[in-house]
Amino acid sequence: MDACGERRGTAVRLTRRLLGCGLIAALAAALPAQASDQPALIIRLNGPLGAQFAGYYVADYQGFYEEAEVAVTLAPSGVEIDLDRIGPTGIATLVIERMPAALEAREQGEALVNIGQFFARSALELVCRKDSGVTALADLRGRRVGLWSNGDRAGMLAWLTGQAAAEGVEFVDQGHDPSLLLEKQVDCISARSWDEHAQLVDADVPPEDLVVLTAADHGPAPLEEGVWAPAELLESPHTVRALGGFLYAARRGWSWARENPVEAVRIVQEYDRDKTLKEKPQVRRMHEINRLTEGTGGMLDPTAFQATVDLLLAAPGKRAITREPEGAWTHEPAEEAGLNEPE
Repeated sequence: MDACGERRGTAVRLTRRLLGCGLIAALAAALPAQASDQPALIIRLNGPLGAQFAGYYVADYQGFYEEAEVAVTLAPSGVEIDLDRIGPTGIATLVIERMPAALEAREQGEALVNIGQFFARSALELVCRKDSGVTALADLRGRRVGLWSNGDRAGMLAWLTGQAAAEGVEFVDQGHDPSLLLEKQVDCISARSWDEHAQLVDADVPPEDLVVLTAADHGPAPLEEGVWAPAELLESPHTVRALGGFLYAARRGWSWARENPVEAVRIVQEYDRDKTLKEKPQVRRMHEINRLTEGTGGMLDPTAFQATVDLLLAAPGKRAITREPEGAWTHEPAEEAGLNEPE
């Protein structure tokens, strides 16, 4: 897989997703003056096709974007977009990215602004072998713990530091899979409930052989995926209207997915050209994703944002951010779309 197809989270890699890989990051500086000529939106997802993006795909499949009068192209990681087929009215690229990675990219010069947050709860977990003797975060001292080696590293380390659980731990570089735990090379792995933990379930590891320490029980934890737009897109009222239309349609998509989890997975499978997604494990992931998005209307909670910033600033060593971010979020497109009102 080439550099554009890898799962990425660091500031440099996020910048490449926005500006490279054959995409145009933002051609909205000179948008048409008429509101009907909205820019085509490319939504660059921070991972491969799967249930974690179901709300966006449901909105596309059900025609919610069309009803909101926005043209949307969804692009999972590793997928190139034929720009010539999108439309002549200008192209704007948004990214779906986790808060720590996006804030790191901002600090290194990428003018990203959070315009929406459908994931309001953390999926972070430590999953430990029961035979390791770890039963609480206080037991981690002197243990070997898998820690993601990409941009997700900062969020996990910030959470553990916030719980005074990082000191005295031997961290081992880990990918987004549970192999280190399965091979007993570590006592615990970094995990997300719908990803690495779900992979252990897929591998038929008995639940009684695992100890799961969740951010939900030991919070606060950094925010997960949000919707991020280049700051210059917010300078045009027409573009703000288009961004609001996208958020409104996406909220409908996530609501539909929560009400119809199995059907939502089948919709995602319709976009799986290689037919690699299996229904049962994806439905299991869908239920967990729905738990993370339940009760949220798509607007960023400023308190949760600040809690994430505080955690990242307090983390030891090389931190994702070193100063308070300014202008990192706005409710303007969400309010334009009425996301501040009940569904």
